[in-house]
Amino acid sequence: MDKNNEDNMLNIQLINPDAGICDCNDDKCAGCFWPCETCSSTKCGHQCRINRGWKYEVWERQGRK
Repeated sequence: MDKNNEDNMLNIQLINPDAGICDCNDDKCAGCFWPCETCSSTKCGHQCRINRGWKYEVWERQGRK
């Protein structure tokens, strides 16, 4: 993803935290985490996606990728 796309995705997430890809990196996932304490989104992993400067590359769940 180039810098412009990353900036656009960040802007979308700032407006609507439920927009964009879930931290599990499944583009069809509607959110598979407990609601975030900061933004209430079910798409945030261990840390809120809002204003976060990084994203998960791989998410392992019980030994599966």
